[in-house]
Amino acid sequence: MPLPLAEVRAHALAEHAHLRARIESLVRESLPTARRVGHGALHALLDDLRSAVQSHAELEEQELGPLLQTIDAWGSVRVSELQQRHEAILRAIDAFAADVAPGTHHPLQHRGATR
Repeated sequence: MPLPLAEVRAHALAEHAHLRARIESLVRESLPTARRVGHGALHALLDDLRSAVQSHAELEEQELGPLLQTIDAWGSVRVSELQQRHEAILRAIDAFAADVAPGTHHPLQHRGATR
C-alpha cells in the first residue's frame, strides 16, 4: 500500500535538501582538495555522490511512482518524466566524472552511464 502523499512529499523534499547540501559541500570543500590530491580522490567523491543520488532516485520512484500513476490521466507520463529526470542527473554526474580525467580509470566506468 502506497504511503500517504504528504509523507512521500516530506521525505522527498528532505532528501532533496540533503543531496543539495552534499553537492554544495562537494563543490565548496571537496573538489579543491581532491584536485590537489589527485583524480582518484575526486572520482571517489563523485562515485559516493552518484550512489546517493541513485539510491534517492530508486526510493523516490518506488514511493512516488505509484502515487503519480493514479493522480490523474497523465500519471504514466509523470512517472516517465520522473525517471527521465533521474537518468539525466546520473548521466550528468557520469559525464562530469569522465571530464575530470578523460581516459583514466574510475569507478563510474564500470557501471555504465545510467542505472
